[in-house]
Amino acid sequence: CGNNEVVESSGMNDERTADAIETLYKSVQYSVIVLFLTIACIGYIDAKYIRRNDFFKGVAIIVAMLQISDMLSDLFFAVEVMHAYQMTQADAEADTEAESNPLMLQFLLIFVCSISSIVLTICLSLYQ
Repeated sequence: CGNNEVVESSGMNDERTADAIETLYKSVQYSVIVLFLTIACIGYIDAKYIRRNDFFKGVAIIVAMLQISDMLSDLFFAVEVMHAYQMTQADAEADTEAESNPLMLQFLLIFVCSISSIVLTICLSLYQ
């Protein structure tokens, strides 16, 4: 009876953690969008009315926002995969009779690939 309580409370903590990650992701994405749209609006007003600048392109700021949002979504995907890996690992440790779980290896490989794609993209961007 005591072991079931531990498993149930662990499941509730996993849901809370997943919900916290999702809430944090939404907050960060909304903040980035608001920040970049504010910068684009202020830049437009400055270029149009305060200091005349015919070369101002607000689209460049929007493109930068989209690229940063894409990187953030990749980063949060990696965090979600690592969280799933840790949950699978905890389940495997709790179930002593089970054989090694193939999901653990799959989650680990997905995590490594997602981090590699983030790092490779950043390195290529810096190289340009």
